[in-house]
Amino acid sequence: MEKEKQLPLLSDSETKRLYGGPVFEAGPGWGNRLGKWLKKILARPALPPIAIMLLLVGLFLIFRPNKTQDVRDTKMLSTITETVVRGDSYALIARRAISSYLANAPEHELTNGQRLFIEENIRRRVEDQTLAVGSKVVFTTMELEKVIDDAKRLRQSTLQKWEELSRKAKFQ
Repeated sequence: MEKEKQLPLLSDSETKRLYGGPVFEAGPGWGNRLGKWLKKILARPALPPIAIMLLLVGLFLIFRPNKTQDVRDTKMLSTITETVVRGDSYALIARRAISSYLANAPEHELTNGQRLFIEENIRRRVEDQTLAVGSKVVFTTMELEKVIDDAKRLRQSTLQKWEELSRKAKFQ
C-alpha cells in the first residue's frame, strides 16, 4: 500500500481563498462603519456653523426677491388694499378687490364666469391669512393682471362651467 501524501492543514480562510467561494469573516457591517464615520465628521466643531450657513444660503436662493419686478411700470407695482369689516369672508374681500381694480381698468371686459374664476383664484391666495375686523389685505395689480389673463385664456368648456356657477353670485 502506498503511503498517502499528507497535505498541510490550512485555515478556513486560506482554504476558501484557494478553492474559491465566499469568505465569511466577522467584522463591522456597513451600518456600524457609517455610524462611526458620521460621528467622526459631526464631532468636528466647524460642521454645524457650515451646515447652518448652507441652509440659510439655500433659503435665500429659493425665496429671493424677483429682480425683474423693478423693470415693470408703476401701474403694475401699485396695490389694492381691502380692509376687513364685520361679516367679510375671503370671497367677499376678493370680490371687492376685483371690483376696485376693474373700476380703474375699464379696458378689461369680463364675463361673470371669468369674474368668478378670478375671485376664486384670489380667494385661494388670501385664505391662509387670518381675518380680523380692521385688518388689511393687500393685492398687487400685477397678481390681479395675471389672474385676469388666465381667465381670458380659459377654454370654452371650462368657461361655460364657470358661467353656470356665476348665475348664483351677486357681483358688486
